[in-house]
Amino acid sequence: MIAILFGLSMDYQVFLVSRMHEEWVNTGNNEGAIVHGQANTGRVISAAALIMICVFMAFAVGGERIIAEFGIGLGGAYLSTPSSFAPYWCPH
Repeated sequence: MIAILFGLSMDYQVFLVSRMHEEWVNTGNNEGAIVHGQANTGRVISAAALIMICVFMAFAVGGERIIAEFGIGLGGAYLSTPSSFAPYWCPH
C-alpha cells in the first residue's frame, strides 16, 4: 500500500514541480514561479485527489475483504494528508 501511495504522490509532485519549472524558465523569478505553479495546478491536483478518495472508498463497499482493506487504507491516507489539498488553499 505504501508503494501505491508513494507512486501516486510522486505523480502529483512531478505535475506540480514541472509547472513551477516552466514558470521559472519563463520568468527567472523563484518565488513567482512557486506561487504561479501552485495557483495554476492546485485545483487540478485537489480535484484528482478527491476523485481518488471516491474511487478508493468505493472499494470499501465491494464484496471482497482484501480489496475493501486497501480501499479504506488508501482512501484514509488521502483524507489524512493535507498536502493533497494544500495547493488548492494557496493564495492566488
